[in-house]
Amino acid sequence: MVKIVLTASNTFVGKAIRWITCGDVSHVMIQYGSDLWGGEWVAEAIAKGVVKIPAERARHRVVKEYKCKFDPKPGLHAIRNLIGQRYAFEGILVAGWLILLWRIFKKKINRPFKNVKGQFCSEVAAKFFNAVPTLPKPQLPLHTGYWNFNCVSPEDIDDYCAANQQYFE
Repeated sequence: MVKIVLTASNTFVGKAIRWITCGDVSHVMIQYGSDLWGGEWVAEAIAKGVVKIPAERARHRVVKEYKCKFDPKPGLHAIRNLIGQRYAFEGILVAGWLILLWRIFKKKINRPFKNVKGQFCSEVAAKFFNAVPTLPKPQLPLHTGYWNFNCVSPEDIDDYCAANQQYFE
């Protein structure tokens, strides 16, 4: 079974993410079982980069979790190549500023992430969802078109899962 786990860190960054996104969550990770390694594991983007670690080391301040009712293999295979990539520090800063500007002025900036490298947590989750052919491709309120991976927030992931209860429990 695969779960989407949403947490709310009490750190300055976690609080800032929740304030900027007007949300309850500041981090997202993908939890899965492993017969080979034993127990539950998570794939997540943290300061070290995109990593796989035992779930008990990552599950802190869990706010919500959604069990996936769909075949997760295409999504997991799609994000496999992200493991080991660095964290997108500059991307999270740019995303924060863009969301803040959108909140204040209701103005979107096109293609702000053209040269940003690395991944952040909600970007990994959005790429996981995007690769599953049975899942609807979302249109997010801040963007025109489908997932703009570099601008997806943990709150967007929460909203997507909550709005698609036929795919999540």
